[in-house]
Amino acid sequence: MAYGLGLVGLRHDVDTVLGLLLGVERVVGIEDRFDARSTFYVRLRVVKKLGRRGVRLLERLVDDGWRVGLHIDNTVDHPSLASPWHELLALEELLGVRVSTATIHGGLFGGEKRWLLSKLCSLGRPVLNVEGPGFCLSIPTVTLDWIVARGGRSASEAALQRLLGVSGAGLPVAVLTHPEYFVASVGARFTLGARAYSVKTRVLKLAEKALIPLYTMAGRRLVSEPYRRLLAALRDMGYRLVHMEGLVESVYGVDLLHA
Repeated sequence: MAYGLGLVGLRHDVDTVLGLLLGVERVVGIEDRFDARSTFYVRLRVVKKLGRRGVRLLERLVDDGWRVGLHIDNTVDHPSLASPWHELLALEELLGVRVSTATIHGGLFGGEKRWLLSKLCSLGRPVLNVEGPGFCLSIPTVTLDWIVARGGRSASEAALQRLLGVSGAGLPVAVLTHPEYFVASVGARFTLGARAYSVKTRVLKLAEKALIPLYTMAGRRLVSEPYRRLLAALRDMGYRLVHMEGLVESVYGVDLLHA
């Protein structure tokens, strides 16, 4: 039985060419089995690297009912980068559709640094319209990649329990993945919660990277199967699996197309 709102938002942050070119297709294949739709938050520079091929891929997603949002690069208002607003407009121009939600990419700086754009929310939180008429929402999010990296085969059950805990409290909740991990293994994560620039953390990150090709060749700790099991469990419990725009519109009564 579904708890709380009976909705789970599905979100994917597309940070790499591998994720866009190969991972997205695998995500879509899994979601289609469950009549689920999600939002793919893409970094503009990743789309530009693939050129027209990347644009066509995203256009097909939109035509088939998925949503595309912006994964903002310039989260620190750096003058050498386009502003978040211009990133959004450029993505809209490439795709020919309105992009109504955005999330923040946090890879440009360490976790101890403060966010410098006061209008943007913290990492992992949807941002609507980025500038001007729009607002920030804090939506509890379960990151499946991290759970897979820590929990291996029990990842889908661990993720489900976290989701049920949030949903049971009557809060909206979302699942986050990165599509590249449907193709390449997440490996093992030793640095979650560690200080960003310590020597120990740097050594651990090198160990993480060294394990990824070995795990990938062995077919270990890919996100695809835990994600499939998680969606199956949620569907069997009666949850509706919706894109982030659908979650926001249902919970907050916002019409994103006309916001």
